[in-house]
Amino acid sequence: MVNIAAGWLADEMSPIALPAVPLVDLVGPPGPALLRLYPERAADLLASARRCYGVGFLALADPLSRRWAIRHDIPYCGEIAEIAGATPRRRLDAQSLL
Repeated sequence: MVNIAAGWLADEMSPIALPAVPLVDLVGPPGPALLRLYPERAADLLASARRCYGVGFLALADPLSRRWAIRHDIPYCGEIAEIAGATPRRRLDAQSLL
């Protein structure tokens, strides 16, 4: 694990400690591999996106971002689709762009 202190997020006198960043050796596409290794972090990310942007916005933005990614031949479309298929809520495409 790598610990990062983010003093630039707070004033100089009270730096904010961020969670440890795991160092992992991944096989295959990194997105789906990380989802399998850290499903709780993925759930936290989804919950944060729902709180920040709202479910309605994600529901609207997802098909738009998916079409945009396909139209512009983004190489990660298959990986994003695999992650979306492995999560309870399939509203993940917009998050790939946020």
